[in-house]
Amino acid sequence: MNIKGFTLVELLIVVSIIGILAGVMIAVINPNKIRGRARDGVRKNDMAVIKGAVENYYAENNIYPPTGSIPFGGVWTNYLKLVPQDPKPGWTQYCYSPDVDRNNFVLCAKVEDTNSVYVPTGVTPCIVGDAYCVQNPF
Repeated sequence: MNIKGFTLVELLIVVSIIGILAGVMIAVINPNKIRGRARDGVRKNDMAVIKGAVENYYAENNIYPPTGSIPFGGVWTNYLKLVPQDPKPGWTQYCYSPDVDRNNFVLCAKVEDTNSVYVPTGVTPCIVGDAYCVQNPF
């Protein structure tokens, strides 16, 4: 009787090699870093949306909103149905800080990837750590 096929040892060796390769690929790809970069992209988009609403406030009032007046994660009547909040639960919330006379502002988000860090020249971030900040265009 001549039966062709693989032995149990050969199958175990192949499965072991596939497992080792999968482990190496996961280590190289680093899914947590990729998720962090994706969340940083969401944060940058959120900054643009909030900045637009802040500029609309300025257009109506000729002054930027006071500190603490932007309800991150809530409704900002007349400006945003839902103000974006950080996409990572338990992560540092976005921050908004106008200057003393409320003619300039800085809006920042804490980022996970150091390649996403951006702080305009002359701006002091209103958040501790690696930040992505936007300011008024004037």
